Amino acid sequence: PRGALIATAARVDGEKSDRVVFYERNGLRRGEFALPGDAHVDALAWSADSQCLGVVVAYSSANDDVIAQRAVQIWTRSNMHWYLKHETRYGAEEGVVRIEWDVERGETLRCFTASGILERKQLYWDTTTSDVGTCAVIDGDVLMLTPMFRTPVPPPLCAARAIFDAPIVAAAFSPFSGDVERVAALLSTGALALVSSVASTDWERTADEFADSERAATWVRWNACEIPGETLVVDDLALAVKSGAALEHIAWVDDDHVAVALSYDEYSRCEIWIVPVRADAHGALSKRMVPEAVGAMTTSGRGAACAIARDSSHVYVVRSSDAVANGGETLANAVRVVANTSAESYSSGDKIIVARGGVVSSLLAERREPTLVTLDARGHLKIGDILIASAVTSFALHMSPADGCAVTTANASAAVMAPPKTAVDEGEPTTRVAYVTRAHQLFVAEVDDVIANGARARTHAVVAEDDAHIGNWLSERSAADGARMGELTFDDLHLRMRRAMRPDAAKTDADATKRHVEDGARIVACAPGSTSVVLQMPRGNLETVAPKALVLPAVACALRAGRYADAYALAAKQRVDLNLIVDYGWPNFIDAAEAFVRDVNSADAIMELLEALDDVDVTAKGGIYEELARLYPPRVTTPTDAGDDDCSTTQSKTDKVCVAIRRAIEAHDAGGRWELAALTSYAAGDAPDLSAALRRVAVLREIELAHATQNTLNVDTRRGARDESVNAAVALKHLLFLVGGPTLYAAALGTYDLSLAYLVAQHAHMDPGEYVPELQHLQSMREHERRAEVAKRLRRVDEAITEYLLDGDVERAGELAKDHKLFPHALAEAARLNLKDARTALLLKHADALSVAMRFDDAAVARLAAGDVSGALDEYRSATSWRQAMTLAARLNVDPKAMRDIAEELCESLVMTDPLSAARVASTHLKDVDRAVDCFILAKAWRDATSCAYADNRGDLMQTTIAPAAAGAAEEHIETFKENKARSEKYVARLKDLRRRRREASSLGAADWSALGGRPKSGQYDGGDGDDFDDGASDAPSLASDMSAYTDRTGLTSVASGTSSAASTVGGRKSKKKKDKKGKKNRSGLRAGSPTEERDLAMHVLSLAPMAKTLEEVGELLELLVLLGHEGDARTLQRVASEAVDAHDASKIDAQTSLDELMAIAKDKGEKLDAFTPTDAGAGGVEWKWTALKSIKKTVQSTVVKG
Repeated sequence: PRGALIATAARVDGEKSDRVVFYERNGLRRGEFALPGDAHVDALAWSADSQCLGVVVAYSSANDDVIAQRAVQIWTRSNMHWYLKHETRYGAEEGVVRIEWDVERGETLRCFTASGILERKQLYWDTTTSDVGTCAVIDGDVLMLTPMFRTPVPPPLCAARAIFDAPIVAAAFSPFSGDVERVAALLSTGALALVSSVASTDWERTADEFADSERAATWVRWNACEIPGETLVVDDLALAVKSGAALEHIAWVDDDHVAVALSYDEYSRCEIWIVPVRADAHGALSKRMVPEAVGAMTTSGRGAACAIARDSSHVYVVRSSDAVANGGETLANAVRVVANTSAESYSSGDKIIVARGGVVSSLLAERREPTLVTLDARGHLKIGDILIASAVTSFALHMSPADGCAVTTANASAAVMAPPKTAVDEGEPTTRVAYVTRAHQLFVAEVDDVIANGARARTHAVVAEDDAHIGNWLSERSAADGARMGELTFDDLHLRMRRAMRPDAAKTDADATKRHVEDGARIVACAPGSTSVVLQMPRGNLETVAPKALVLPAVACALRAGRYADAYALAAKQRVDLNLIVDYGWPNFIDAAEAFVRDVNSADAIMELLEALDDVDVTAKGGIYEELARLYPPRVTTPTDAGDDDCSTTQSKTDKVCVAIRRAIEAHDAGGRWELAALTSYAAGDAPDLSAALRRVAVLREIELAHATQNTLNVDTRRGARDESVNAAVALKHLLFLVGGPTLYAAALGTYDLSLAYLVAQHAHMDPGEYVPELQHLQSMREHERRAEVAKRLRRVDEAITEYLLDGDVERAGELAKDHKLFPHALAEAARLNLKDARTALLLKHADALSVAMRFDDAAVARLAAGDVSGALDEYRSATSWRQAMTLAARLNVDPKAMRDIAEELCESLVMTDPLSAARVASTHLKDVDRAVDCFILAKAWRDATSCAYADNRGDLMQTTIAPAAAGAAEEHIETFKENKARSEKYVARLKDLRRRRREASSLGAADWSALGGRPKSGQYDGGDGDDFDDGASDAPSLASDMSAYTDRTGLTSVASGTSSAASTVGGRKSKKKKDKKGKKNRSGLRAGSPTEERDLAMHVLSLAPMAKTLEEVGELLELLVLLGHEGDARTLQRVASEAVDAHDASKIDAQTSLDELMAIAKDKGEKLDAFTPTDAGAGGVEWKWTALKSIKKTVQSTVVKG
């Protein structure tokens, strides 16, 4: 149908049977095959997908003119070879036979006979594999046998060819007994045939022994590696085939009986015959009736076979006790069992058998029960009734030994499936299911884990992709090795280009649970105990892969068993992260390091492990092998105290491993390349100790020079005899390979051994014009100077400072300390080395650095420590620290005129920054009362101003200076408090209105709370300080006429406070800050109509609390006004201030009410509450009112409106 090939029938002179010859459309011949036996072609027909070729043949009797039988044969092609996969025979009385393939489904074939028989055949691919991984391939009357562990060769190559008398319909391997393998085959004639190996899976030896036997001399059909099968003629079976029964399946019941499934009446009913295969029991048949078609049949180990209904998935069991020879009935109904339940006591301890719908016995809580592994036509793979995956194309069971370690020989692989030799079984094998999906990915599922925990995120669905309409790759493979999509034909190149464009194809490499495989690959076999899975590609070739899901458990079990060499070899070969060896059961590896080194016994392997070390735990949560530790938990061991001195608790994992392995190598006491492994342990890790490694190289160099001087050929005997000596040059090259030339050269300089540095530079092939002058310049220096220069070059500044101090170069030491801010270290080193003069010089340099950094007080202390009192006085004068400056001036016995000059200078400097201190300097040291009073007034220290005036009998200043200033301050305070009261009342009214509208909207469900002021916009409010808030408030335009107060200048502060405390300008403008375009969007703002207006306004109201310093100033001012005789003004100021504070307290209650409601809504929505935390002004505990000035409040009748 795809038009690539034309099939024709041909006859060659001298041959008894016909041939089928293929031609291309251009007439070129493209292959052929000969029909087996004395057969002639009656008709040819291609399947709709060009995958199968149906051939109708006629078999002649001894008389060539008489047709004895007709048959329908199904041929397929793979790997440039044509295979006869199935044959159905019809008697001569049926007349002419014709076939017709379904036009849509390539696996459906209809057969017609002249006598009126109409049959519909559904074709499905099945894989015949033994317990130990031997595969059987049907090719007409030849059964190709290939043990995949011994000789994994693709068909038509094989280890041995079993020859039978007629084409094979089905074949089955007997349960492995540990001695030989046996295969039972159903022939198209209705005969039953057997073939057996001479020893285990050694089919090559079986063929060789037959070739050497006497029977081979009379063998008519001779080819290499052939084994004749033994045909058992079962008359009833042959008669049933002639009567129209179709042979479907075969499975072993026990060592002496096989079960054969025959179908009748278009698969509406089926019979299972128990046929003895002993030579003395021919004809003693037992029949079991099955009321539906059988889709698969498999062996259940010891004395039972299971048949799975094709459509209903019902399970029917036949046992060895059903055989007539064992007392069973001749005809009875088959026993039906419920899937995934115990099939009765016969199944206790059954072996696991692989087949489509095979039986799996998994270790449950109390006993072992049989569980079916089934794969239906839709690709659903199940273990019992647990769906493992969908869109599965093939699967196989994998068995590992009881200890979980991987096997490396064919005999060991066969021993995994052999029955226990003792009554007490030491352990049960671990079972896994390997399967391939239509997404072309290979998965491995742990049977015990699946049964214990269910599917648990194990179901893999097919993801629709852009080429999903192409369908299943395998089903569209044709006999001409191509594929089609609708009416278009695609060759392999185009199809693989489409698959290569998948974006997530490379992501599966990082997942240890799955592996990407070639499109159309199918699982052939899993060798028991090994880590390999054999896949067959669409072209017919085989590939053996080792999925991480099989490799990792084998590595873990080998580590758990202490087989470190096997674990390392497997991990290194299969590209497993070598950190698994260290991380599995960490910190067990620290104690097992010596055993690991001794077992691996390879310096190269140790070096590879050290170079791969990483601090990330690959078995921890989030690691690439996280699941491994859960399925195969490591053994818990108690760590010993050995080597605790070397392995510090503060070291990283890699450093601890390096120390442990280095200690193990030294205990190993081996030479040669082990020296390189020891050097690697120094170079690896997070904190490589290259200096120690180079010192080790220097020892080797000294020994070589000593031997060269003595003119002898003796090797190093100090560290034991060596098979392969490693000289210093080889060791240096190894270190250079690990860390590179510049790094190792710097480390060599760090040892202060210039000859070693020269040797490293020479082997690193550095430019002599660069390192030779540098080394010569260093060689010409003094010892401590040279060490200081090297330390400085390597950025070991602390060491360089110490060496400069030892060299007496305090100037350079000070410069380094200044540049790197290491004066504390330099001073400590000078004190430790008892260098008093150097310490004094460093203190002075430290003082200079502090003075440049504007830290004058610290600089003064440093100069005092150095004994420079006059310098300390200058520093205090620069810092305007008037108390310390005047103290040192007196201590230095400065003359009165100089003392006055110093005080004058300090007073002038303090007037603008700290007027209170300036007033005290003027009063105490300058005796200038007028200046002192002016400064006290500037600082709003009214009590200090009056006290200073009267102390020097200057009462006139009360009227001339203090009284006018007090009157002006009182008037300004009164205006400010009135503005604040009005603003508080306006804010309260706005808050009540916002709260009312929010409640109405919430009750009507008209809006979300976040649009009504509850949740801040992204970036609108981040809990910043009040300054950013004020800037946003001052810059925001008013969106409503009644909200113009948002931008008015307000504040409960002193407008002319001269103290060192910063003035508060809440609600008013401040000096312009540097605009920040990026941060302007994130600045919070108080804007009318904004989504967060209610929240922002409430927070703003709370921030308007009066400051404690302001109220203290008002209290002193009130006292002064009464003293000056202005009691009325004082009473007015206190009343206005009280009203402003009371108005704020009332607004605070309303603001807190809004915030509480908004916080409740935010909490219900799961929002953060950080934006609702107000700042406290800290003025609640200030006592500022005077009792004598309290006014009598009038009682006003008012109506309270709850808001």
